[in-house]
Amino acid sequence: MVLECVHRLPAESVPLEGALGLVVAEDLRSPQPLPRFDNAAMDGFAVRSEDLANAVPTAPVTLPVAGAVVAGAPDVPALAEGSAIRVATGAPLPEGADAVVRLEEVDASGDAVTFVAAAKQGTNVRRGGEDVREGDVLLRARVPVGPGQITAAAAAGVQRITVHRRPRVSVIVTGDEVAADGERMSPSKVFDAIGPTLGSVLTRMGCRPARRGPVDDDPDAIAEALKKEAESSDAVITIGGISVGPRDFVRSALEGIGGRVVQVAMRPGKPFGFGRAGGAALFSLPGNPVSALVAFELFVRPAVATMLGGSAVRQAVDARLVEPFTQRPGRLHLVRAWLDRAGDEATIRPLGPHAAGSLGSLAGANAWMVVGPDIERLEAGTVVETWPMLPS
Repeated sequence: MVLECVHRLPAESVPLEGALGLVVAEDLRSPQPLPRFDNAAMDGFAVRSEDLANAVPTAPVTLPVAGAVVAGAPDVPALAEGSAIRVATGAPLPEGADAVVRLEEVDASGDAVTFVAAAKQGTNVRRGGEDVREGDVLLRARVPVGPGQITAAAAAGVQRITVHRRPRVSVIVTGDEVAADGERMSPSKVFDAIGPTLGSVLTRMGCRPARRGPVDDDPDAIAEALKKEAESSDAVITIGGISVGPRDFVRSALEGIGGRVVQVAMRPGKPFGFGRAGGAALFSLPGNPVSALVAFELFVRPAVATMLGGSAVRQAVDARLVEPFTQRPGRLHLVRAWLDRAGDEATIRPLGPHAAGSLGSLAGANAWMVVGPDIERLEAGTVVETWPMLPS
């Protein structure tokens, strides 16, 4: 139901340096072949293989060195029959040459070089276009842009790439109890614990986040903030004010513009709001920081990934439980835990206390351990599903 409120954002062209983490919007065809020209794969000597056809250790072949070619050389001499040209790795292959013999395999002295073995045609030669031909699809649509994609595109001379636009996401913090930045703290005030978190996570995902508030617990102020941010954002995330208390005004503001609040059988947290206003997707998280993180992980992360043009399927790791775990069944439980990965082996250790208000256990966690609502006890050694808090 949440994913029905979002769609992939339109495409835009961005500099290659700014595309990391975004998703390719349309197939990119290579404007150049890779390699661009025939070149030497090793430091050595460019030769005609037929000149070394009879070379053996007991009857070596000595050829005169007719010159040298380095990588980036503007002028490359042709190779005459019965001669060799010294070449560096990446240097253009001289016309007439069809093999490169490594430096380690020859005896070079002065203006001559001696070969003790025949060279097969194509040895240590990278042919132009053998990797990617001009016009081949270099990057496919729906592929996330990582270091490999940027490197390949840059090698082909690409300077800009078409990707799905970064979502503009507004994070609205609500509540009289939340201190504004720089405000003098009183005994009844709390710091904004979740706004900076969501801003950081959204930035890492490829969004353009903006933190607003805190907005006081006033129905008109909250409704106005929600309406204003929805007009200028692709998505709006509110924090707090969606339970059933007398001052939970976000619920009525959300419902007033077509959204809804549902009770979800999950722990921590239960209330979650979502909807759409004009061009913006709306998400309302509980005010408790841990509950807000769980709701974000379950519902908002897949939605944002969809907006970016990626997959809503989250990254999961199967890990072996290192100690028994018990819970009160009835709701899906995202347990704060420490995931340790060494080679092909992954282990998970749950961290307590598990109460929604416990931030100490959250400080030591790097993953969520997913425990189904029907499970009361898991024994040590059980393989469980885990979600890294920082998926790659």
